[in-house]
This record gives sequence, structure tokens and C-alpha cells, in this order.
Amino acid sequence: MNELSTLVSNALIELRIASETINKENYKEVNSKYHILIVGKETDIINTIELYNSLNTYFKIKITAEQLNEIIPKICKSLNMEIEPLADIDDLDNPIPAVYRIILK
Repeated sequence: MNELSTLVSNALIELRIASETINKENYKEVNSKYHILIVGKETDIINTIELYNSLNTYFKIKITAEQLNEIIPKICKSLNMEIEPLADIDDLDNPIPAVYRIILK
């Protein structure tokens, strides 16, 4: 794994831990801290658009959205995180989806 992948992997691990601590009292604080909206029945779903924002703002990892979408499937697989590609209706033939949905747990 290269340095960028390692940084993103570490960020996802931190987000996974944060998602496990979310409750009614602290969800706004956690979401605000990471500049991300962690949602879902189990408060464990994010997408790569929000992850990209969090990586660049909170984690200070300089990465483009294209780089992130290229490396995220391999990273999620290594962390046993579920990932689902979400197609851009205007770009259905692109082999790299515009957005992924990630289940942190």
C-alpha cells in the first residue's frame, strides 16, 4: 500500500471508530468535527464525496476526488468495509464511478 492509501486507510479506521461512538447527544459534534455526515440505521454509512471533503479538511490529506475513487475499493476491501458504486447517470460507461457508498462497519 502506498503512502496515500495508508493515510486514507487510517482516516477510514478513525471514522469507523467515531461512527461507533455516535449517539443522540454527540452526533452533531462528531459530524461537525469530521466535516462529514455519518448516517444510516447503524450510523455507519458515508460516501466518497463527503469522505473527500473530510480527508482534505479535517485529516489534511491532499487527494483529488479522482484519486480517491480509484483507490477506495482496494482500501475498503483491505478493511473489510462494504462498498457500493453509485453511477453518475451522465457517465454510465465510466469504469470508475463518480461516487461510492461506504459502510464503515
